[in-house]
Amino acid sequence: MPDIQDRLVFGWWNTGLSPSGRPRATQPQRETAGSIVAELLQQGPIDCLGLGEVSAEDLDFLGEHLPSHFHFFDDLPAHEKLQFETAAVYNSKTLSLRDHEHISDSHGNRSFRIATRLTFHVLRDDWPLHVFVSHWPSPATPNSGPIRKTIAPRFRQIIDELLLHGKKHFLLMGDFNEEPFHETLELDLLASRHRATAQKGKGYLYNPFWRRLGESISYSFSESAESFAGTCFIPSGFPSVWRTVDQIIISSAFLGDGNWCLNEDLTRVLFPNPIVKRDPKLKIFDHFPVVATLDKYNSLAERL
Repeated sequence: MPDIQDRLVFGWWNTGLSPSGRPRATQPQRETAGSIVAELLQQGPIDCLGLGEVSAEDLDFLGEHLPSHFHFFDDLPAHEKLQFETAAVYNSKTLSLRDHEHISDSHGNRSFRIATRLTFHVLRDDWPLHVFVSHWPSPATPNSGPIRKTIAPRFRQIIDELLLHGKKHFLLMGDFNEEPFHETLELDLLASRHRATAQKGKGYLYNPFWRRLGESISYSFSESAESFAGTCFIPSGFPSVWRTVDQIIISSAFLGDGNWCLNEDLTRVLFPNPIVKRDPKLKIFDHFPVVATLDKYNSLAERL
């Protein structure tokens, strides 16, 4: 097994604190979010955590509770108004942020953010890594379907441009507001459920969250442990109240094309206690965090 020092963990959590960039959280809710983020970063531990539905005030509060080597990147330019604001926090001891790009487009007279690309330098092994953080429009947003159909092909163009220039190490994280089987992800982005397809190249990506569509715990007549069937709980959902919309999708380079590889056993949905308990006072937290883990192997023999 690889040494724990040769591991990178990436996460995403749609906090629900400030939809549309407008703060709505109470002080106790914000404090709960702070405890969840601190636990993810320090006990996880997560090297880079994307955050959805956060405001500048939320980030100021969260920043007060984190060690100094964790840095925030707020991806909302002052001149741009977006429905879903995102940010990221990263460990400066393992990652150095070298560049960023806001990728936006329009559909008719409506502008929208496709993703924010963060270009990191992995300090322990001297290589570049591109992380895309996204929060796509919700189905509850009027006419959001056509917008997502515009976003996905444009995003695919960005990915193809990276591959064309030999930039093959990247991952996509966020709340895509579509499940893995939706055509925007499977067909437009080419995010496959099949590792062998992704490993063959041709620009295919691998989406390990196909494996997280069902119940988190198998049914047993003799056991009564609570199970969860996705990453987002929607009380009015039909026919299911669960959706797997929070995902981390990886490039094929992490499927054996080099020393850094996906650890799929540690790529999963997390269930922090404050969210699991479903306290009515914390009902704004309707998404679970998700993580993806990369391990470094020095030789083929270590993988066996």
